[in-house]
Amino acid sequence: MRNSKPKNFAALLKKYEAEKFYLNPDVYIETLARDMNSNRTYLSAYLHKERGTSFTAYVNDLRLQEAMPLLEKGTKRASEIAFLVGFSSEYTFRRIFKEKMGCTPREYSLKMRKA
Repeated sequence: MRNSKPKNFAALLKKYEAEKFYLNPDVYIETLARDMNSNRTYLSAYLHKERGTSFTAYVNDLRLQEAMPLLEKGTKRASEIAFLVGFSSEYTFRRIFKEKMGCTPREYSLKMRKA
């Protein structure tokens, strides 16, 4: 019997987001899809169609959203925040942050504390 598509991906993703699944640096689309009683193909297709993104970009966006308030407080270094929010390397965190925000995590932190 084939794995059937969950009836409500949006509700399931909201639940997993509330549980902050993305803080785990070892999160994979296969694992999340299996936990949702689905498969990677359905989950990937849903994310592309409904959210216009890939699984990796979706997870990284959630991690950046988690990182921004920590950077705004300025009490932790960017390297520490990278690992707290689920990135497995500081380099990846800095690269993705700069791509999305147009500045480094440090520049963002300084700018937000001056505001």
